[in-house]
Amino acid sequence: MLAVLISMAVLGPIQVACVGDSITQGRGGMNSYPAQLQKILGDRYIVENYGRQSASVLPGTLQYRRLPECESALKSQPNVVLVMLGTNDSPGPNWTARRPAFTETYRSLVREFMGLPTKPKVVIMMPPPMFFSEADWRPKNLDEQIIPALGEVAKELKLATFDARALFDGKGDVFTDRLHPNNLGFRVLAEAVAKDVFDTPKREAKLKRLDWAKDAKRQVVVDREEGQYLGHVSTTLLPDSKTILAVYPKGHGKGAIVMKRSTDGGKTWSDRLPTPENWATSLETPTLTRIDDKRIILWSGLYPARLAVSDDLGATWSPLKQAGDWGGIVVMGDVKPLKDGRWLALFHDDGRFFKQGGKLVPTMTLYETFSADNGLTWSTPEAIFASSDVHLCEPGMIRSDDGRQLAVLLRENKRVKPSHVMFTNDEAKTWSTPRPMNEALTGDRHTLKRLADGRLVCVFRDMQDGPWKGDFVAWVGSYEDLVMGKPGQMKIRLLDNQDSWDCGYPGLEILPDGTVVATTYGHWDKDKPAYIKSVRFNAQELK
Repeated sequence: MLAVLISMAVLGPIQVACVGDSITQGRGGMNSYPAQLQKILGDRYIVENYGRQSASVLPGTLQYRRLPECESALKSQPNVVLVMLGTNDSPGPNWTARRPAFTETYRSLVREFMGLPTKPKVVIMMPPPMFFSEADWRPKNLDEQIIPALGEVAKELKLATFDARALFDGKGDVFTDRLHPNNLGFRVLAEAVAKDVFDTPKREAKLKRLDWAKDAKRQVVVDREEGQYLGHVSTTLLPDSKTILAVYPKGHGKGAIVMKRSTDGGKTWSDRLPTPENWATSLETPTLTRIDDKRIILWSGLYPARLAVSDDLGATWSPLKQAGDWGGIVVMGDVKPLKDGRWLALFHDDGRFFKQGGKLVPTMTLYETFSADNGLTWSTPEAIFASSDVHLCEPGMIRSDDGRQLAVLLRENKRVKPSHVMFTNDEAKTWSTPRPMNEALTGDRHTLKRLADGRLVCVFRDMQDGPWKGDFVAWVGSYEDLVMGKPGQMKIRLLDNQDSWDCGYPGLEILPDGTVVATTYGHWDKDKPAYIKSVRFNAQELK
């Protein structure tokens, strides 16, 4: 492998020169791919970044060969040169006429590096894709002209290549402006370069499976009533980090809302608490969100969507009140704070409940609404995605590791494709087109939290084909796994549902000691109505 050959020839640290434009320089994220490559490779290597914003191959104001970054790279006595240029040569029509000049200029630049006294190993890197509209010439020129030209030079000069184009194909969600990778994108690029070019060990991608469904010691019965169906649960953890509130309906989706409290992190639960009289009129799955150190809001959907508010952490509540002249299904699928102080809420509808007297339509629509007053009032919802081919619903949100992106996991209700994921890089102003996730996450009502070590835990109703289909499961993995379609670290069966599907709308809380409390409903006893259970496990067990 390349790294072995270099190590045999170099006694000191191996000098790596990263040549390129703003993608190499690091625009779009806080850590460039050369900086992250240095961390991966360690002290045996010295990785230098010679990228320059807007640098091109062909002559122009910022032709790379004329830049001081190029002179510094040539003088650095490199043992490895990673060349990633061509993106800024892509604008304009009739690029075919420029191809011979581009190829010759690129060949000349590469030969300069090859001719250095250190005889470096030069790697030609195919630039990442660009995610502009079809009317833009740049992606087409990159794919049909520039990358083939780079391949011709590599073949002629017998040089190794690295294909960042293929690495990020279909992964526009990790590009901040459709051109530059974000922090995660740079990390993915650095990891791939380390593996493919420097032969670093590949991270194990096999999904570990654990079955805790029969472990009664982990389970706590939250509520059960003989002959009564108790359904879809939502929970919230209070500021003392040990008190949990839970709400759920007496019925499948609709029904009088029941509330309970645990003051010991979910080990024991109170009797049913008093609630406002009109909570008995709830038509949908209730959802809880703690807004701040005093305020909690509770939603109940269909038409009209209604909202209840507590300003004393659930000790007292307002009645359910109409939020606007609109409604929907599972209002709200999820509610999250935005960086500008507003709150974002997502839900879905199939035409029946968005307006009074609505009728079922073939299209499922995802909606967003915002609150600028800490949850008291909400904007008129706007559609962010609609499709009749794939019915995406029940959104569950999580922020990226660096906090700069929101991911939304989505149930696929037609059962024709896996669950999907979509992203926003601008605090819900725009959204990426949803795309399928790894099949390990195929399921319903994904609820996610971040563990102290940065990994994600997601609980949901498993709908992946296999022996756990219809059961309540947890998935553990990284944010990168979500974005890159990887299977994750582990999948755990938490509870064995005796029904073929009816379970899994969960609450999920993580306590300060790392204890995970996942609360859900389901048919835990054969031929008995659904009731409410919690499953407890600790992050230390997730190895």
